[in-house]
Amino acid sequence: MNITSDRFMAMVGERIQTARKHLELTQKELSDKLGFKDRQILANIEAGQRKVSTEEMMTLMQVLGKDLGYFTDPYLITAEHAFSWRAQNVPVVLDAYEPTARNLVAANRRFADLLNEQAEPIARQLKLSKKNSFEDAANAGDALAKEWNMGKEDVPAAELHGLVESKLKYLVLLVDCPSEISGAACRVPDCDTILINRFEPAVRQNFDLGHEVFHLLTWDCMPPERVDVRTEDPKKASRVEGMAENFAAGILMPTHVLRPRWDGRGNRSLQEWIPATAQELQVSGKALYWRLRNLGWLTDGDVMDINIDQLVVRPGSSQPAHKGRLLYSRVFVTRLHSVLDRGLVSVRKAAELLNCTVEDIADVFHAHGFPVPFDL
Repeated sequence: MNITSDRFMAMVGERIQTARKHLELTQKELSDKLGFKDRQILANIEAGQRKVSTEEMMTLMQVLGKDLGYFTDPYLITAEHAFSWRAQNVPVVLDAYEPTARNLVAANRRFADLLNEQAEPIARQLKLSKKNSFEDAANAGDALAKEWNMGKEDVPAAELHGLVESKLKYLVLLVDCPSEISGAACRVPDCDTILINRFEPAVRQNFDLGHEVFHLLTWDCMPPERVDVRTEDPKKASRVEGMAENFAAGILMPTHVLRPRWDGRGNRSLQEWIPATAQELQVSGKALYWRLRNLGWLTDGDVMDINIDQLVVRPGSSQPAHKGRLLYSRVFVTRLHSVLDRGLVSVRKAAELLNCTVEDIADVFHAHGFPVPFDL
């Protein structure tokens, strides 16, 4: 399978640790079951610093209740709580789709490994906790947008996908998934991934992307729930989800982008200006309204005059399509093309991982402007 010895040991060690923790065994308890003279031997195995012998693997399979593939298949994502779904609370739908999502994430990680791409040594994390305010979360999004100079060349929403992949090294995949699912954040070593339902309205895709970026940036200190129930009422959202929404508002509508538009609005009524500006920024009118309120830019009189339910895009106009509405993303499709073109993965294996046909893969390459590297 062309996986280096060091990476293989690290993978096996990581999966032993995951299975051990799932069974709530300490290193000492598992070490005793394996017949190790001290805990440090197991600690070295889990750290990827020592090989597992054939006999030890057989015992591990028995004690941990896993088959050999669990420990050795590089196309598996084994973490128990790897996904946080932004969706309606429909467990049967999530349980049915999650294996497809896991395969996509695992395939990307394996492709990067086969192509000898260097993983980021340290994942960036925001220094926020549940003790922080919603304003702190919004300011963090605002600061990140300023750091990345968002809005200089285009509106922030149109730039976010590419910047998340290039700056944070998160993979952003636009996917075909059930309508109950808006998106997901996936936290796995060397392969943090965001999934976005590509058939959602553009404004929702943009907010979902910003929302999931927050979860990945705060996963260590505020691990999200498996299901972030999608709601239009911010009062029904949990504190962490409310912080995620405010972060998304900050990064999609940063003050350095909003201020010139706000100062230059002239005599236009806010009832007209807000939806027009929201359309330009590729966010919803309600989202922009709440951003302005939270910034303190609306007076009490403004709030009284604005009919929030009518802050909609004008009839006959449409939101710009999200950049990247093509299936998957340029980064992922480039990796997929490279491993197929070099013969590192068979097209049949790729189709199995992507839960599609060989013809579907050819269509993806055509859509992204790549030559098809195999015969149909």
